[in-house]
Amino acid sequence: MRARRRCASGLRQRRNPRAGSCVHSRVRPSLSSPPCRPGVAIALLLALSIAGCSKSSSSPTAPGAPVRSVAVAAADSTFAPVPGATVSAFGLDNSNAADRIPAATTDTAGVAGFSLHDGHWCMFARLTPASGPLLVAGSIGLVSAKPAGSVDSVLFRLAMRPESIAHGTILLSGQSTHAGSLVGVIGLPAFDVTGSDGSFTLRGLPPGTWVGLASHDGYAQTQFTVAVPAPGQTLTILPIVLTPSAEPALTAPGGPAGR
Repeated sequence: MRARRRCASGLRQRRNPRAGSCVHSRVRPSLSSPPCRPGVAIALLLALSIAGCSKSSSSPTAPGAPVRSVAVAAADSTFAPVPGATVSAFGLDNSNAADRIPAATTDTAGVAGFSLHDGHWCMFARLTPASGPLLVAGSIGLVSAKPAGSVDSVLFRLAMRPESIAHGTILLSGQSTHAGSLVGVIGLPAFDVTGSDGSFTLRGLPPGTWVGLASHDGYAQTQFTVAVPAPGQTLTILPIVLTPSAEPALTAPGGPAGR
């Protein structure tokens, strides 16, 4: 009997293959606290590059690393397959965060396929319907080897739901203006650049507990929690104050994309 697991949307895995759970098989639940590893900044940069901003300069996974077959199945609130959704894969470990994986589109069965190296991955799907709000889904899971004799593949199940939107403020310690901080969600193509009052908006958020990252030149990068309890929410993130530091900042040369 398979153990039930909790996925990024907060739903539990069900035995019914058409159930609206987000993860299946080897997939691990979403991160509930900010991970403290360098790969998270690379993961955010990669998400930004896919969204049209800066590219990561990190090296990809070393040649010869194991590659697994990964399928992503997207379903709507009635458990019907969702064709035509755009699915992106973002590596979250130092070993896979720089892997540039082309986005895939779900077929008539609502399934998209990938070949991914071992490690933790965030799978994100989005669909703009003819009417109504943007539909999104996301889940973090582990891609790894299975026991000998079993099929070496991994299946993510994503439940497409209306996007949530988060508003917040990033303040620069000792400054009267707070423009130009880059803020995003690790593993998701959700980011913005703060205005003069430090305000930002993050769109396209699926249910789950996600890790945000704020960065500004001359200030220490700061991680924070983005908790999305249900679909279609408008959330407020408590103000975040960045303190001076000599560490380099993440940059988005394409300018604000979340506004």
